Amino acid sequence: MSTTIISSERPHADDDLKWLRDCDKLKDSKGQSLLPMKVGREIPIEDGEIVVILDEFIKKSSASENVVKEIQVILSETIFCTMMDISKMFDGGGLMHDAFEKIDLKIMRMAVKVKFLCYTVMGKLFSSTRKKWKGRREFLVEICCSVLCGLPKQLSALPHHDSDPAKVMKHHKAKDYLARVSMYLWKDFLCRNHVPIVPEVLVPLLRKLAMLDILDANWNTVGAWGDIVRHIEMQCNVRIGRVPADKVLNEKTILLHDGRDSMYCKQMKLAQKPGSVDNNILHCWELQQKCSSPCCSNIETKERPHKLRCQDCFYFHWCSTACRDYCCKFTNIHSYLCKDTPPDKKESLKRQVKAFLSDDGMEELLGNDDACAACGAHKDEFEITLKGVVTVAVLIIARKFVSNGIGLMGGIGKRAE
Repeated sequence: MSTTIISSERPHADDDLKWLRDCDKLKDSKGQSLLPMKVGREIPIEDGEIVVILDEFIKKSSASENVVKEIQVILSETIFCTMMDISKMFDGGGLMHDAFEKIDLKIMRMAVKVKFLCYTVMGKLFSSTRKKWKGRREFLVEICCSVLCGLPKQLSALPHHDSDPAKVMKHHKAKDYLARVSMYLWKDFLCRNHVPIVPEVLVPLLRKLAMLDILDANWNTVGAWGDIVRHIEMQCNVRIGRVPADKVLNEKTILLHDGRDSMYCKQMKLAQKPGSVDNNILHCWELQQKCSSPCCSNIETKERPHKLRCQDCFYFHWCSTACRDYCCKFTNIHSYLCKDTPPDKKESLKRQVKAFLSDDGMEELLGNDDACAACGAHKDEFEITLKGVVTVAVLIIARKFVSNGIGLMGGIGKRAE
């Protein structure tokens, strides 16, 4: 008599995740997307038809290890495929404006999908009171750590370039997208769900992301680096030890925020949006140390001033010819904002530049130094080895869960003996 061997991980009738893989394409009966999308921001998805589908999945799924692994694959593939699209954004030929519009729509759609995966899906699974999902909490934390660890490598595939504007544009798009992904993981998943993180493992990784300027796109969601550390301490109920790099990193991320906020104020003023800059009007005419290319992270110092500077408005300065060409040749950022500068503001900015560059003869190293663009530290000082950090994170976090009464795969009540 023949026997059939049934795998313990056989497919479950309610484990099909095609709906999640294709969630950005799903439409309701009126032809509207199930994931609400608005340009410039992603709305947290907490109700609607897509959440009804998710709740049904949470209820009926087997919550097997393979199911959680598939969620990780969907998240990783979404990020990777978007980065591939960014790398090929000019391959189709045609007008640059069309290429920008196409990739911006793609990034917006994929950012909404990633936020749904991190904020809604992983958040609901982590907070579920069902025993089968409680046993998967540490696996969800592992997914978060694993994806965060991979972001620096994703960015390294599209590095900043001193002379090629096309490569710089790809780099800027990649940075903006990865910064959103990063925030959905550490803020929307870890902090929002009060995950008991292990600072010794996670904080060095977050420092690395901050140094690369992909922890928060504009440093205004929570604040600069110091504000983010305090936010994590409060939300995750942990004490994070400070190192000397934290002070420097905080100062530099403030400069990144101020530079982008100043540019935003100028754009809003030019667009004549009432009330948009009334309380911050002087910020439009303050000299900023950040390279004037909006997404660039390079900060000038007295020791390394930017030699590419507009001699008309004195507000704009660039770290490289690629960043200058992006602002002057491929977009109208410089021409519109430069012409909008009143004569008295030009004189004020000229005086600010003269005061800032009072020490002449400083050598500038464009793109050939090993200094971190965000914190200014030499890479030898803060070389962070990420190899194996996920494994270590899982082991330590799992140990913390066990000490709190959560077994590794056995649900609530199994305390370490």
